[in-house]
Amino acid sequence: MIKKFYFIRHAVTEQDLQDCFQTFDVPLSEKGREQAARVAERLAGLPIEAIVSSSMARAAETAGIISRKIGKPLALTDLFHEVHKPSVIRGKNRQLPEVKQIMAAMREHFSDVTWRHSDEENFADISGRAKAALALLVARPEECLAVVTHGFFLEMCAAHIFLGEAITPATALHIEHVLVSKNTGIALFEYDTGEKPERAWKLISWNDHGHLGDLDLKKHKVNF
Repeated sequence: MIKKFYFIRHAVTEQDLQDCFQTFDVPLSEKGREQAARVAERLAGLPIEAIVSSSMARAAETAGIISRKIGKPLALTDLFHEVHKPSVIRGKNRQLPEVKQIMAAMREHFSDVTWRHSDEENFADISGRAKAALALLVARPEECLAVVTHGFFLEMCAAHIFLGEAITPATALHIEHVLVSKNTGIALFEYDTGEKPERAWKLISWNDHGHLGDLDLKKHKVNF
């Protein structure tokens, strides 16, 4: 059996537009709700049986819009959360000197699974959660699922699919740098249940965002 997984990055928020590291509870912006409506229209013509989504507010709201449009059940899970950044920088602009300093330290120590700045996830945490999230999808009975998640975590899942047990912190960061996903971009993966696990996954398409059309050209007010 060939399973299809349509991975969707959540729609945009005001914190996205302000170039901030996002808090768990930030809702979609006006533009984000338009993006979600457009991707829902795009998915309506596909044989999706259910939706699995991160329970963070921006992903859950995106998934809810899709669920209502296509009339399919929605399951929320913490497994598909965005990679957790330190609480001290959530909601803060990425260009602030103190934020850049913390991020530089995290990159420097990313290969050290014993190091943490504070309460963030390190590579070992992210890697373990990505494997568990993918296993959850494979174990579900549906043949076609939509999965709403977050940019960095989607890229880490892709890194695990590409490299399996050969993944390292350096290769994970390289793949994260190369694979770019827009808000509501769709990545299609297939999983062949009859293949060996190391050959079961296939990437069919990445970051398909044709449904946005002229939406990126529209101006939206941002309240700073």
